[in-house]
Amino acid sequence: MPAAPRVLIADDDVSDLLVLRRLLRDTPYAIDTVRSASQALVALGEREYAAVVVDDERLADVPGATLLLEAERSQPKALRILLARAERTPQLVAAAKEARYQLIARPFFAKPLVASLVEHAVRWLQPEPPRDDTQKTVNPFIQAAPDGEAREVPAPGRSAERRVLLTLAEMVEAKAGHSSGHGARVSALAGVLGREAGLTGAALEAVEDAALVHDVGELALDSTLLQVRRALTDAERMAVRHHVESSFQIVRRAGLAPSVLAAVRHHHERWDGMGHPDALSGANIPIEARILAVADTWDALATDRPYRTAVPLDRCVETFLGLAGTHLDPQLVSLYVERKLYELIDWTDPPRPGTRLL
Repeated sequence: MPAAPRVLIADDDVSDLLVLRRLLRDTPYAIDTVRSASQALVALGEREYAAVVVDDERLADVPGATLLLEAERSQPKALRILLARAERTPQLVAAAKEARYQLIARPFFAKPLVASLVEHAVRWLQPEPPRDDTQKTVNPFIQAAPDGEAREVPAPGRSAERRVLLTLAEMVEAKAGHSSGHGARVSALAGVLGREAGLTGAALEAVEDAALVHDVGELALDSTLLQVRRALTDAERMAVRHHVESSFQIVRRAGLAPSVLAAVRHHHERWDGMGHPDALSGANIPIEARILAVADTWDALATDRPYRTAVPLDRCVETFLGLAGTHLDPQLVSLYVERKLYELIDWTDPPRPGTRLL
């Protein structure tokens, strides 16, 4: 049986690396990640890669397009993909059309990226018979702008569903003017906490899925409210609070499992009954929602927000413990802090077997 194809991802944004890992988790690929072009060149000299994915602007030492040209020289059989902001694509399209690399535009890159990589993995694992030299070479260029189209690759079952959910999360983050990876991180954190709390199977999947789409109702908000750097007015706070109901209605129409709906609807309930939308308290709050609330709160503290920078780890823990018994389930908080579950996530997003982090 042939070895799993490997993909090398080069990006200096740890949140982006986490999103990319989750996008590719259910594909055949083993994943290596690097945060600089120099690390990427070392990796390309040590291993064979089926694909190389590089961000256009986020590598400080070498532009992404230049790195892909180096990858072409060292590993000409590898599929090469450049992720770029939509407004940058006109400047990059010429090189892409020469078949040097595929160009996929942000922010809505999830579907075309996964489709292209999965299709390539099929060819890599099951090579076609030698072609006649007279046959025309197919240009693998894909121009996937937000309003463009990409080749479709069937992806049945749960993996396809999760990619759709992750794309929804990315849409929310793009509306806020960034791609923070919040939904993917909260899903990973909730999954770790859920397993530690004893959830398995469908119950655990429900927590992870709900975490991906818990903020999808923010699509109905005025985008300026998501970037405010001052205290919100009462009217603005009410509008922001309403995103929970909007999220619930969106996922309800999507036909997701009842446990997913419950987690989305009740993740802003509080242990002391002072939350919303239904003022549930204590164990009356579904366990999936309580787990999601813990993961969501931790990520809100530990990452940059428009109105403040990330809270240092020691203060995160102190603040978190102070929320136990009022905002959050005290047993889940104790479990999360005492076992230092936050150390199991980070940007590495616990890798699959065979993944190497450089």
